[in-house]
Amino acid sequence: MRKSGLIAFLLIGLVFSAAAQQADPSVLTLDRIFSSSDFDPQGLGPFRWLRSGDSYTKLEPAGQGKKGRDLVAYDAATGARCILVSADKFIPAGSTDPLAVNNYDWSADDQKLLIYTNSKKVWRLNTRGDYWALDLATGKLTKLGGDAKPSTLMFAKFSPNGQKVGYVRENNIYVEDLEASPARITALTNDGARNLVNGTFDWVYEEELFCRDGFRWSPDSRHIAYWQLNSEGVKEFQLVNNTGGPPPTPVSGQDPALWSKHFQSMVLSVIAITDRVLPQMKDRKWGRIVTSTSSGCNPSRSATICDSTVS
Repeated sequence: MRKSGLIAFLLIGLVFSAAAQQADPSVLTLDRIFSSSDFDPQGLGPFRWLRSGDSYTKLEPAGQGKKGRDLVAYDAATGARCILVSADKFIPAGSTDPLAVNNYDWSADDQKLLIYTNSKKVWRLNTRGDYWALDLATGKLTKLGGDAKPSTLMFAKFSPNGQKVGYVRENNIYVEDLEASPARITALTNDGARNLVNGTFDWVYEEELFCRDGFRWSPDSRHIAYWQLNSEGVKEFQLVNNTGGPPPTPVSGQDPALWSKHFQSMVLSVIAITDRVLPQMKDRKWGRIVTSTSSGCNPSRSATICDSTVS
């Protein structure tokens, strides 16, 4: 009896000890490493140097329980801090919340701020979104793009004189005059389409050459040089199905329902997709269907690749 009581006491002690270790922030566990944010790096940016060269700016959470972030300046030599643009300056008319600033840039004279927000991913990076211009002298906050759809502006940048902003919108290049009232937007190109891209790049250049932003202002703010990609003569290559098979299992001894389930996903789905796209390929007199599936057999995994060309 005494022995069993001693064992119970030891087990309870171990349980409490384990619980204490889990709560102890000095204890390193796999859960803390892979399932928590305890070790996430703290980013510095985005930060920008001011024209003077002796101070830089960065975004920091607004104090006193306010929403949004302040844009603060630090003296590079002394570390002295001051708020240049408080979070309330980022609140658009008719809203109560400040913009969620993803990035920003200064005009050459540090008198205007270009704000990037509501960003969306293009291929790998968030390179399209909404842009706003903030005039520090007047406090006026203006959304750029006119009637543009949300999150469709790319690579906006001030002209060197700070009076205009150029940007890409749905494969065309536009310039918006910040000095005009009401705002004046000029389309520099109007032939942008799925196969003709102005001012940015398609996925091949983005993936292989890291090219994304494809236009630049001239030093006198009067011209824009840009890349144009024309793929109108390039035929479409359609990768219709690229799917893995069932988890690796022994070939024998499996429930027939398991084989039926994966036959549905690996074979019948391919037939259904082929039936859907094949008529369009015949109309164009060209097309290709590539199907790659795996059997998932253990220990070795076999693969099947079908390549059908329509001519």
